[in-house]
Amino acid sequence: AAWVSEKILGVRIVEPGCRKVVVKPNLVDLDFVRGSYPTPYGKIEIEAVKGKKPVVKAPKEITCVTE
Repeated sequence: AAWVSEKILGVRIVEPGCRKVVVKPNLVDLDFVRGSYPTPYGKIEIEAVKGKKPVVKAPKEITCVTE
């Protein structure tokens, strides 16, 4: 599951305590991907469709940067 979060959903923690997270999905041969990533503040939900900017929903305590 950790591999999918990092490689496919593209979740990368950039500040301690998950205060800031970068999300850069890598769909490889998939048309879309949907998943979540647990944090101390609740789940980050990610949905990515090929050719579109990912949609990310995160708890208010977390800053998410999408690439």
